[in-house]
Amino acid sequence: MKVLSYLHHHIHPYGIGYAAHSIAVGMNGQNISSEIFSIHSDLANGSRFVRQAIKSSLLLRVLSKFVSIERIRRFTEWRFRRYARKFDVVILWPGCSLETFKYLKSLGKIIVVESINCHQKFAEKLLSEEELRLGIGKTHLIDESSIADENAKLAIADYVFSPSPQVTESLIASGVSRQQILPTSYGLSQDQILPVISDSNDKPVFLFVGSVIVRKGIHLLLEYWHDANVDGKLIIVGKVDPSVQSLIEQYSSDDSIEFIPFTTDIESLYRLADVFILPSIEEGSPLVTYLALGAGLPCIVSPMGGDGVVSDGVDGFVIDPHDKQKWIASIQLVAADRELRHNFSQHAHERSSDFLWNNVAKKRRQLLIEKIGNEH
Repeated sequence: MKVLSYLHHHIHPYGIGYAAHSIAVGMNGQNISSEIFSIHSDLANGSRFVRQAIKSSLLLRVLSKFVSIERIRRFTEWRFRRYARKFDVVILWPGCSLETFKYLKSLGKIIVVESINCHQKFAEKLLSEEELRLGIGKTHLIDESSIADENAKLAIADYVFSPSPQVTESLIASGVSRQQILPTSYGLSQDQILPVISDSNDKPVFLFVGSVIVRKGIHLLLEYWHDANVDGKLIIVGKVDPSVQSLIEQYSSDDSIEFIPFTTDIESLYRLADVFILPSIEEGSPLVTYLALGAGLPCIVSPMGGDGVVSDGVDGFVIDPHDKQKWIASIQLVAADRELRHNFSQHAHERSSDFLWNNVAKKRRQLLIEKIGNEH
């Protein structure tokens, strides 16, 4: 079975591009030949499994100064269509046009959608309700046309990779058949499984990593942290979106909270932390949570932030994002109980190897063989 994944981005050695690359390359073996196609890949290194619309990084930089990213992506998609003709299965990551879906279907290709977040109809409802609760204007970018576009693509697709139980339920609620859904996960690399260092901080350090936006529950986190009133520190790593600036200003004088802009040196912050915390309103399966397991951090997360990754009561706590009292009690408990943190840490670290990219890719390969193998 020949499988081609498509991501219309420049693939960097981190983030969702790294995830797509790791999965596609790792699926090779046991009756599957797998490649990935993108604008350009920093991970190509002459790999026979990597295809690029623009091979030269210098040429891409020059083109980017004179040509819009939209035109570069259209060119990439055109090249991808031509290359995809010799493959049996195409795995389409977000951003691929509806026209290409239709074209691939006309060629008789089996189409698998990579659903990295909840269905947009489901997400729009959650986020709109949260904005109404906060009494603020619209902060998300989901509209009726984007929902219709997703529905049209899902109607054409044969299968959907779902990285979490939350995504699965959102797809079913939006009309996707359970039989079409291939449950899976994301993961981390071997070098992201860090040595566990016993609590060395006088005061426990809690770590949030992600965009500082309503979708990530930043307003809830700040409220819960403030009201928990623990003797510790909260480090928030990520770019602060203007839409939430007014929500966080009231905490600017709190010395127990530190804001750090986006950084690629995230490993040092995971090493520094004692607890990972993420009360997301809507997600897919955030890569930062897998990194927390790899660092052996106890996790306090919402279902969107860790369902399917964090085991409640084993690696930490999985709590409804709006259960304020439970969040406060959990923060206080984990901050005060060093032995509990140690136990959670050990379990998290032991489980992290289950989510190594090679293991994730092998499970996906098996799913494709079980669902599609008999057709080829």
